[in-house]
Amino acid sequence: MPLKPLFAGASALILMACQGAVETDTTTTPSQASTSAKTLFDYSFENVLSCVPEDSAMIAAHRGVSRAWDIPENSLEGLERLIDAGTLIAELDIAGLITGEQILFHDGVWERKSTGTGPVASTTLEQRDQILLKSFAGTLSAERPPFLEDALKLSKGKLFLEIDFKSSAKTDEVLRLIRDYDMADQVVLIAYTQERAQELHALAPEMLISAPGEDKGEGLAPEKTLLWMGRGVDEATEPTNTAGYIGLVSRDDNLEAKAKNAVFLVSDWSTDLPPIVGGADIDDVMACLNAKG
Repeated sequence: MPLKPLFAGASALILMACQGAVETDTTTTPSQASTSAKTLFDYSFENVLSCVPEDSAMIAAHRGVSRAWDIPENSLEGLERLIDAGTLIAELDIAGLITGEQILFHDGVWERKSTGTGPVASTTLEQRDQILLKSFAGTLSAERPPFLEDALKLSKGKLFLEIDFKSSAKTDEVLRLIRDYDMADQVVLIAYTQERAQELHALAPEMLISAPGEDKGEGLAPEKTLLWMGRGVDEATEPTNTAGYIGLVSRDDNLEAKAKNAVFLVSDWSTDLPPIVGGADIDDVMACLNAKG
C-alpha cells in the first residue's frame, strides 16, 4: 500500500458547441449552477483527503492564525482572515469554562495571551466577558476569547477544522456542538494517546481521528484514522492503510519531502504557503472529487 491514498485523476469534461445558424440556448439550469458552484467544502474531509495526490499536501493553520499577522491565535479575526486568504484547514484549541461554555484558547492559564489571570478552567462566563485577547507580540485586541459555537458557525462551508481538546474541554459538549452545526464530516479530532483515540472513535465514529503515529491506528477504523508524525513525517517509510499521515512543517523544512508523505501539514506560517503544496492544486483535487461523483 502507498504512504498516502492514491490520487484518482479525472479527464476534463469537453463541452461541444454547435456552430451555425441555430442559436444555442446558454441558459443555466438550477442543477447545473449548483454543480458548477461546488467547492471542496461540499465534500467530506475524508473524501477531500483521499483526493490529495501523492506528491502534495494541504496546509493547516496552527492555532487558527498565521504568524505573519499581529493578531491573536484562536480568534474569530484569525479565522476570518484565513478564509479570506484561501486557507483550507484551521487547527483550533478548545478549552472549557467552569460554567460549561466551550471556548477557543490554548494555554491552561490566561496570562500570556490575554488580559485575564489564573486558570482558564476556573473562569466563569462573567469573568470571560471581561477578558481581551493578545497577539503573539503582546498587541492587545478588541476580541474576547471566542465561543466554539461561533467558530463553527463562521467556519461552516469555509474551513475544515482540526480540533485539539485542552484538559478543560468537555468532550461530549464539543461533539454535540460539532453535530449541531452539521460539521461532523468537516473535522478531525486530535488524540495524543491511543487510548484517547479509541475513546474519541467510540464517541464519534463518523468523525476523523488524528492518532499517534507510533501506534499505527491500532483498534481504530482505518478509513477514519490519520496518523500524526510531527516533524518526522518526511522520515515515515512504512506503508499505511489509514487515511494518511499528518505532519508539522516549519519555514526551514524541506517542504517537498514532507508533502510527499503527508495528506496535510500543520504550519505556523500558513499564509506563506499555498493552500496545497507539492505538484497539485485545488483544481486537481476538485477534478478527482467530481470524478468520484
